[in-house]
Amino acid sequence: MKNLLRFLLHKPILWLANNFSAAPKKEKVFKSLSSLYARSKKDKDSKVKVLTSDLLAAKYIVFSDQHKGDRSSADDFASNEANYIGALEYYNQNQFNFINLGDSEELWKFTSDKVLPTYKNVLEKEAAFHPDRFHKTFGNHDLIWKNIADVFLLLRNYFTMPLKVYEGIVLKIKISTSELKIFFTHGHQGDTMS
Repeated sequence: MKNLLRFLLHKPILWLANNFSAAPKKEKVFKSLSSLYARSKKDKDSKVKVLTSDLLAAKYIVFSDQHKGDRSSADDFASNEANYIGALEYYNQNQFNFINLGDSEELWKFTSDKVLPTYKNVLEKEAAFHPDRFHKTFGNHDLIWKNIADVFLLLRNYFTMPLKVYEGIVLKIKISTSELKIFFTHGHQGDTMS
């Protein structure tokens, strides 16, 4: 019965959520993202991490929206776990920097006490990049990581502490005599629900 209800109500509920609860306004999004980027120019701003690299040395991977769940039928990540682990192992062996760009854990549908132990092996693969090559931001589905106390209490069994989780990351890549700046964030800053 539960699966039948989920099947019947899934699309209408998503439509309602997308059209009424999460309705970002373009102006608010631009203003919020511009404000966050402007803060990246301040050396001591803790919400934005600034990374610098030379073009020839820059080796970065970016993963976003894994939405790790509890391995139930509502878990969108479960069928991708093996591929994700394989990718992380390859990139770690080849000394890439890993930018984890939010919504790593699906904490709207599930609680952290269900998700984290379920994907202990995946978190260990992510933690293998930490501390020097792991850069994490929070998203709207894992907004809990905005709170340093939650990061410490919930992730300390998986990552060496301290683990800093940012709202945004700026990657500055030196190219000859100029500099390319790439701004990374999960991107829900203009959504009032987030």
